[in-house]
Amino acid sequence: MRATTIAMAVLVAGLAAGCVGEPERVFIEGDMALVEKPYPLGYPSAKPLPNRLVRKLHDEEVEVLRTFADKGFLVSEVRTREGIEGYVVCCSTGVPFEQFPTTGDESGW
Repeated sequence: MRATTIAMAVLVAGLAAGCVGEPERVFIEGDMALVEKPYPLGYPSAKPLPNRLVRKLHDEEVEVLRTFADKGFLVSEVRTREGIEGYVVCCSTGVPFEQFPTTGDESGW
C-alpha cells in the first residue's frame, strides 16, 4: 500500500497549478496499473465491469492527458513514452502520483 501511495503522489498539484493545455509529464515512482477503462479492475466488486490491465507502469515518466473524478475515485488518462494510452485510477481521497522535474533526453516525446 505504501508503494502505491508513493507512486500516486503528484499529478493534481501540477494540474492545480494551472497547467492546462499541454499534457503534463509526471514520473511514476514504484508500480501502478495502466488499465483500459477509467475504473479499477474488479469494479464494482459485486459484478465487475469488463476491464483489462494494459501494462504495469514501473518507475517511468508518462504524459497526463486529463484527470477527472468518477464514481468516487480519481482517474488520470495517460500516455507512455511508447505511445500506449490508458488510465491510472487512484483512491477516493488522494493525489494520483508525484511529479518530478523532467531530466535527460525528451526527444522520445
